[in-house]
Amino acid sequence: MKCLKWTFLFLILQVHPAFAFPENGTIPDLGEKSVSDTIVNPGMPEDLVGPKGSDTSSQAYTQLDSFNEMAIQKKFLPKRHRFEFGLAYGRLIDNAFVDVQIYYGRIGYSVFESWALELNGYSADKKANHTTRGLGGAAAAVVSAPSGYTGLDLKWSPIYGKVAFWNASIIPVEQFFVVGGGSTDRWNGKTESTFHAGTGFSFGIYRWAALRTELGIYHSEMHLSLGVSTFYPGADTR
Repeated sequence: MKCLKWTFLFLILQVHPAFAFPENGTIPDLGEKSVSDTIVNPGMPEDLVGPKGSDTSSQAYTQLDSFNEMAIQKKFLPKRHRFEFGLAYGRLIDNAFVDVQIYYGRIGYSVFESWALELNGYSADKKANHTTRGLGGAAAAVVSAPSGYTGLDLKWSPIYGKVAFWNASIIPVEQFFVVGGGSTDRWNGKTESTFHAGTGFSFGIYRWAALRTELGIYHSEMHLSLGVSTFYPGADTR
């Protein structure tokens, strides 16, 4: 029985190409074609798998679809020397007495890739919420709410990256910071100088459009907004 086992094992080693012994009894030097030096990448096509140092990586990238190739290797939504036109909807989130809905508009121009100037403004609607209904101070709270704003901002975008969306696509994203000032009109007829600062994220959905969300402070009031921006003129990836 032991003799049969050893004979069976010997036959397996001779048949299997990875363990077959050469007739001269020596094992040849595999060199660059050794198994340990072979690139193993389950996501790469079999015809692109080869020894280390071979030019297979460039071949693999050429087979990527155009969106993912641009999103991985280049900046998908460049901004330098382009205009940005944006519309957004938001709310005043730190006023406990008045519900304020805000409609934003902005026009910006990027002097450099990370620096831009923006002319922005908003128009606001207001109404007393359930907290102030029936209270004597409700009217005062409503009329002191903002009705509009116009100002100029400096925008800085120092952080750029990419995120995966449901493992289906790659979305370029950047974080920006804005600081500036302007004037705010209120429903009671007053106008006051206003300092504005904020931060947010811009998600590139096309080479000419992006989703933009922002958390900002106008004077002492906190705003949260979500909108869309378009860019002109067109630009290639950079």
